[in-house]
Amino acid sequence: TVKKSRVILGQDAAGAAMGRRFDTVTSRATFPLAALMAQGSPLLAPGGVLIAMKGPNVGREIEEARSAAVSTGLALREHHRLRLPVTGDCRTILVYSAAPSAAKR
Repeated sequence: TVKKSRVILGQDAAGAAMGRRFDTVTSRATFPLAALMAQGSPLLAPGGVLIAMKGPNVGREIEEARSAAVSTGLALREHHRLRLPVTGDCRTILVYSAAPSAAKR
């Protein structure tokens, strides 16, 4: 059970959050990684994590988002490859963390 959670849908997540900051921001293949960092980092509390589900060939997207990671104060901490249970399709889970004092406000 997840306690004290809030689901915010749509492309105006920052407006919907109304200035709140969260420990975790997640996205399931919604945006290119750089755009997710730009939209998600203002929602992160210091030390928070941004979790992105991407497809199997994410290496190029990680490279293309490297400057966005630097400018938003995010660092890639973990990546996990998995197979979806029904289809067997491959996915990659990326976990970025915001520095305790570097999260964007």
